[in-house]
Amino acid sequence: MTAKEKKDARHIYFLTPEGKATRITKWVEGEGNDVIKESSYLVSGAGCQCKAFEFKQSCKHVDMVLNSPPDAAVELSEARKSVRGFIERLRTVYGTVEIPPEPYERNVEGKVTCITIKMGNPAYGKSQIFFPGTWTGRLSENGLKVRMIVE
Repeated sequence: MTAKEKKDARHIYFLTPEGKATRITKWVEGEGNDVIKESSYLVSGAGCQCKAFEFKQSCKHVDMVLNSPPDAAVELSEARKSVRGFIERLRTVYGTVEIPPEPYERNVEGKVTCITIKMGNPAYGKSQIFFPGTWTGRLSENGLKVRMIVE
């Protein structure tokens, strides 16, 4: 992939808590619409594992963690829009991607705090994303918590 193709590729960042740190994983749409893991860095109080932080003592990964609300609550329309984009990227990797009957967890104000997605029939040869189990993380764009059940 050339530098321009890499820049123009559709991508998504996923934030996953790991103890007191946060793992930021970037997935991009590769050739043939495959979704591939491009990078994964752990951000903690000591900084980030990426090269940019090593040289500049600052990077976009640290900014994502600092600027992402820890317990985001969004309107239903925003949650649906964010998750729809996320699901579109995963459909090329998983044979089935579905939202269960009651997927939204809401706070007392009625805003969405978490959404559950079920995925199955993965094409392991096409992806490095998720293996069977339950995965939880936040979308970098708005901090919405996503729980993915991979069968």
